[in-house]
Amino acid sequence: MSHVLEAFVHQELRKQITWSHTQPALYYYRTAANREVDFVLQRRNGQLVGIEVKAAVKLTTDHVKGLADLAATAGKRFRQASCCIRLDGGTIRRSAVGRAVAAMFAIGRSG
Repeated sequence: MSHVLEAFVHQELRKQITWSHTQPALYYYRTAANREVDFVLQRRNGQLVGIEVKAAVKLTTDHVKGLADLAATAGKRFRQASCCIRLDGGTIRRSAVGRAVAAMFAIGRSG
């Protein structure tokens, strides 16, 4: 199910970018240690937004290791991280997992 959700988010991001005033570039991030982030938006000024998509009911620290790595690597260029999670029954459960995750079902704050 996770691949279907990732594909949906990818298509939505591509559509949103076409009309966005910031026109970010869309990337994928993976390290030699296989930590990855599904989507990385890079603004023209170099700022980065990481987006991780998971099909899970509960968010754990393992789900956001790639986001934490991206944040550490990018330093001040890293602006926001978000984690999209498919939740059974439509219930939104908020779960803060360190600095890396700011919101669920969000693409990031502007500014």
